[in-house]
Amino acid sequence: MGDEHRSGLDLADYKRLTGFEGDWRDTWWDEDFLGLMAGVLALGWVRQALDLGCGVGHWGQRWAPYLHESAELTGVDAEAAWLEKASQRAARRGIRARYQVADVMALPFDDATFDLVTCQTVLMHVADPGRAVAEALRVLRPGGLFLAAEPNNLADTAADLVRRPVAPWPVMRDLLELEYHCALGKRALGQGWPCVGEDLPELLRQAGFQGVQVRNNSQCAPITPPYDRAAQELDMRREALAGGGAPHGGGTRENSLAMFLAGGGAAERFEALWQVARQRTQTVLEAVESGTAAGAGGHLHYLIWSRKPGARLSS
Repeated sequence: MGDEHRSGLDLADYKRLTGFEGDWRDTWWDEDFLGLMAGVLALGWVRQALDLGCGVGHWGQRWAPYLHESAELTGVDAEAAWLEKASQRAARRGIRARYQVADVMALPFDDATFDLVTCQTVLMHVADPGRAVAEALRVLRPGGLFLAAEPNNLADTAADLVRRPVAPWPVMRDLLELEYHCALGKRALGQGWPCVGEDLPELLRQAGFQGVQVRNNSQCAPITPPYDRAAQELDMRREALAGGGAPHGGGTRENSLAMFLAGGGAAERFEALWQVARQRTQTVLEAVESGTAAGAGGHLHYLIWSRKPGARLSS
């Protein structure tokens, strides 16, 4: 293992998960779907956009071509090294953008600054997503748009267990128990809620947004021979297993145990569940090697939006 990241994950693992290198995260959304949604959302009027928890810039930069031709993209993240990468990516793509270190729950911007505030898989990692949503409302101009992509990861776990090879019921039961308590524990530890996509429409309504809308991501991640489209995911599973972890719970044994206990899991159950998780990973990888692993790769990754009350101001 290498250096540890503040998330508790190995730094190299964290970089892979956040797409530090390459354009893997760009494959999460189909261009046709983004183009369709850009029309529905009328993004052509947006001149000032804010990308929360931007990482190396994938999400905001995917939307940039659909904004007004004079639009400026601002990105904020807690990771300075990620922001340097984001600036480099934007420059290569000819995108007018600036990036700075900031906390999404205490944004360093004046009220009514942006036409669009957006984020992808960010609110699932913050201790108080309601506070982050309230900050987004504050910095939006009247009539401004909030647009978020957030998942329900427990649903994704359940879907994964019925792909070939279908997990026997005892394995399915044990892994759902592990994931359930780890998800609750992550929230109890102030590290976020992996199912925040389910809560977000109500959080937006409570914050004062209006006209909440929800769509599901049109893009799937099929796992079928020859596994070209699943290469990144399968590599991550192999690396997790080789490093003593598993793509379940908190990734590493230490993280998973802490989350499991914080989420109300029984201490005497953890070791058995952890071994089931590692064996399931091994079973799936062996099925890949034999060409028998298969699944449509559907998942619940919501696109959720709403607007700040008031008439849209002209720029």
